[in-house]
Amino acid sequence: MSNVVEKKIADLILLIPSEQQQYARRRIDNLVRAVIETPIPELKWQTINGEVESLNEQQVNSMMKVVCKLTQVDWSELKGKCRKREINDIRQTSMWILRKGTSLSFANIGAIFNRHHATVLHAVESVNNMIETDSMYRGQVEQILNHIDNERLTKAFEKLT
Repeated sequence: MSNVVEKKIADLILLIPSEQQQYARRRIDNLVRAVIETPIPELKWQTINGEVESLNEQQVNSMMKVVCKLTQVDWSELKGKCRKREINDIRQTSMWILRKGTSLSFANIGAIFNRHHATVLHAVESVNNMIETDSMYRGQVEQILNHIDNERLTKAFEKLT
C-alpha cells in the first residue's frame, strides 16, 4: 500500500470520534489486508505517485515545533539516541502528545522517532502515570498543551487530572 493511501486512511480516522477510533482502526486494517490479499485485479491498490502532506503530518509538524521551542530541545535530539533523562522525558511526552493528538498508530509514531512501537506504548503509559501522580510533571505537560491548540489533547489530559 502506498504512503499516500496510508496517510489518507489515518486522516479518515481523525474524523471518527476518539472513543471509536481504536475499533475503526482495527476494521480498516482488516479491510486493507483483505484488499491487498485479494486475487481480484480490480480491487488491488493502485500506486499513487507524489507526496501529499496529510492532516496528521501537519499536526505532527506544528506540535513538535511547539515542543522543541518550549523545551529548547532540538528535533534531531528527540529523534536521536540520547538517553539523558531530560531528553528522554521530553521524547516520551512528545510521543504521548502525538498519540493523543493525532490518529497515528504506535508504529507510525515509532517511525517518526526512529523507535519500536513498543517503546511508544511504554512512553504513553509512563506519561499517563506521571501526569496522574507527579504534580510538577503535570504542570510541565500542561504548559506545553496550553501552546498547542488541540481539543483531543485537552480532553486526554483532563481525563488524567
